[in-house]
Amino acid sequence: MSMFSNIVTLFIQDTEISLLVLRGKEISKWARLSLEPGLVNQGVVLDQAALSGQVEELYKRAKVQARKTVVGLSGINTLYRLISLPRLPENLIDDAVRNAARRILPIPLEEVYLSYQIVPSSEEEIRVFMAAVPQKAIDTVLPTLRDAGVNPFIM
Repeated sequence: MSMFSNIVTLFIQDTEISLLVLRGKEISKWARLSLEPGLVNQGVVLDQAALSGQVEELYKRAKVQARKTVVGLSGINTLYRLISLPRLPENLIDDAVRNAARRILPIPLEEVYLSYQIVPSSEEEIRVFMAAVPQKAIDTVLPTLRDAGVNPFIM
């Protein structure tokens, strides 16, 4: 067995989908498929059945069997922020990040999926990178990918 395994990535945009397969650090396959207008709009899947068929077609054309995939979506409506918090006990960080997000994001937290990661910080503060993705974008793409037999294990 090889020490490198294939990593399959799928990037979905409003106008095209792209498939990239990495073997170790080398690109082993690359394929793109243009999408008809109206299938995806601003990262939201409008026609799940049609997009699912296009994803299946792209995998077939590229002769890619692995369906465990890293999926990327257009970040057009995704909000990113780098925030600083006072140094806190670990069990309070999640609440502090959510409270900060409620204050600084221009949309209600109930309409987004919030993800964050602590980045290198000083002893006095915690620096946090957060991303808020509209739930509608995720909630329309996940069933579409499942219908195409794709298992998005990282988005």
